[in-house]
Amino acid sequence: MPCQHNFDDKHSEPVAEHLRLKAPGCLTAWKDINALVELFARLTEMQRFHLDGNEDASPFFPLLGIVPRRVAAARVEVVIAGGYEPGAIPAGTPLYAEDARFETEQDVNYDGNALTLGAVQRENIETPFFLGHKRGFPNTCFRVDTRGQTILSDTFALCVEDETWSLVDSLRASRPDDKHYTLNEETGEILFGDGINGAIPSGNVTVMTMVVTRGAGGNIAPNRITILNGFGVSQPEAAKGGAAKESIAEALARSRRERRQAATARDIEQIVLETPELSPEHVRVFMDDTVPKIGEPRVINISVKLKSGILDEDAKRRIIEHLEPYRLVCRDFRINNV
Repeated sequence: MPCQHNFDDKHSEPVAEHLRLKAPGCLTAWKDINALVELFARLTEMQRFHLDGNEDASPFFPLLGIVPRRVAAARVEVVIAGGYEPGAIPAGTPLYAEDARFETEQDVNYDGNALTLGAVQRENIETPFFLGHKRGFPNTCFRVDTRGQTILSDTFALCVEDETWSLVDSLRASRPDDKHYTLNEETGEILFGDGINGAIPSGNVTVMTMVVTRGAGGNIAPNRITILNGFGVSQPEAAKGGAAKESIAEALARSRRERRQAATARDIEQIVLETPELSPEHVRVFMDDTVPKIGEPRVINISVKLKSGILDEDAKRRIIEHLEPYRLVCRDFRINNV
């Protein structure tokens, strides 16, 4: 299903007209900028069309600072009543709520008294297991059985001929000798490189660790878990925190809700006021309208007064670090005392 967004709202003509108005003040050394303007206007239109017309907008996510959320496993607390025979409960001990499997998270020694312990909705697949043997062909692909669940990618690992390869989100930036692969957590598809983007595997491929979860399906109601390794247990509260992998459309929608940029003086002032542990009392931003020379950043001067303490170099550094995720390209901040 295509993403529901509105990037493709301008064609090349209005973009080119906007550039023609702005360019003379920025590109004073250029005599004839029309060809350059037309080129970048066309490229802008193509990028907008691609974002609107292609569900896989993820190649642009790093440029936009968007990181889609991965699947999350639900967690729950269960209570073992007192009076049972003491014994050890190792981490990974299974608990069941119908078809949803949970596992205890820590090693626990039950001493006969009431005990509360946490569990996470996941299933460790028995490993290692052999995927297959490859003789050095590009774009090698395997598929593992996810058992109708979703793989927790941060727990997944595989080896090629006893050497661990690295899981990456995309092979686009991988070099020819990078031992990388990608993983579709929902379908279980594993893809290796083609010798240009990512190395080509050759030899036995073995999965070393693999854990799956039901995601949001693990958010079970209270009192669904009653047995733990022979102990009677109670589950006073519902399991929480389970979530499906965020889709591309959902990631784009969330980024619009959450995205902030230090674009205007008001934006910058508000962000500086929120600097953790500094408590700025007064912030004033001076936006210089002077057009900088080509290759030079535009300097934004920010005057800050703290409620208490001195605006020393450490405080200035912390303000700059807090502003950095919101900074526009080709802008630099200078922090001064009021």
